[in-house]
Amino acid sequence: MLRKQFTTLIAAKPYIGPDGAQALEDYLFHYCLRKAQDYGLPVKIHTGYYAAKNNMPLSRIRDNAVDVCRLLEDYPGVRFVLMHVGYPYQDEYIALCKQYHNAYADLCWA
Repeated sequence: MLRKQFTTLIAAKPYIGPDGAQALEDYLFHYCLRKAQDYGLPVKIHTGYYAAKNNMPLSRIRDNAVDVCRLLEDYPGVRFVLMHVGYPYQDEYIALCKQYHNAYADLCWA
């Protein structure tokens, strides 16, 4: 199914719907992670707060730690650099770096 959605996009049929777009994004993201693993490249993940004017949806940052855990477990051969150390939830992201050998904290914004 993902290959079909990718082929559809490449064939200049841009509307694949929200579900198709999410599936395509997931496919491409995991493809890139596999390639990073194959070539021994680190992967930087933005984990800091979402900067917006008069808006700070903190749940996005807090809840991302759970998703990062899945990536760390699914791709043990990939070195993940956790940008901005999950600020303002740095404790959760520091714990991830302690627990997983393939997680590294980038301390900018810390």
